[in-house]
Amino acid sequence: MQSDGLLSKDIPETLGCSFEDIMQSALNDEESEVFRKYCRSFRKAVSIYSVFFKQEEFAAEKEYRVVFKENDEKEIRYREKDGFLLPYITIGLRNACSAVNKITVAPQNHVDLAKEGMEMYARQLGYDAQVSLSKIKLRY
Repeated sequence: MQSDGLLSKDIPETLGCSFEDIMQSALNDEESEVFRKYCRSFRKAVSIYSVFFKQEEFAAEKEYRVVFKENDEKEIRYREKDGFLLPYITIGLRNACSAVNKITVAPQNHVDLAKEGMEMYARQLGYDAQVSLSKIKLRY
């Protein structure tokens, strides 16, 4: 689906009617099933697209977001961070070492140790990437 026609073209085509018909059905019937389906499709599309946007304050980091659809067959693992358990899945990335040229360490206490640790870890994994510190200030 292309975003420029998502509301007026793609979703209506999926539902088998025109955008005008959907809007007219909503005006004629507050409980319109066609309009409800349209809203569910729109909500689903927005939830998918929203993962690719980030807060403006982080734009300077120029990161790329890579999104993977959850796979029921993947084993979910957990790691501890700041007293919370965070779920994650492992994903094999072929040739990732050559694709990564810069790593930015997130704001945190002891940034010097965090940067040094990341440099060592990246080298051990075979990455030839510049490691730098985030310019975003640490907030509590």
